[in-house]
Amino acid sequence: MSPEIPGEKQKDEDPFPMTRWSIVAQATNPQSPQAQAAWTTLCNDYWFPLYAYARRKGTSPEDAEDVTQSFFAMIIRRESLGQAEQSRGRLRAYLLSSLKNFMISEVPPN
Repeated sequence: MSPEIPGEKQKDEDPFPMTRWSIVAQATNPQSPQAQAAWTTLCNDYWFPLYAYARRKGTSPEDAEDVTQSFFAMIIRRESLGQAEQSRGRLRAYLLSSLKNFMISEVPPN
């Protein structure tokens, strides 16, 4: 059974926001004057759903916060969000897959 996550939406609701690809494009374009604001928007929109995923995988609240923050720092530093393409599917699938791989490589098992 998954740990209870305070404030988590019901199972039939999708906690991920609808992808705004224009914001993704701004965030992944370092020449864009809106890049920093776009990253702020993406981090605000996707932080909780990714945190909730980490919690459902059994990570403590504190460790889930750290993992989520470290994950965002990594994708910003590596500029890996540019690999997400609208034609290949939803951004949430890319983020979840990336977070899963990040947790496997960066988070020691309990």
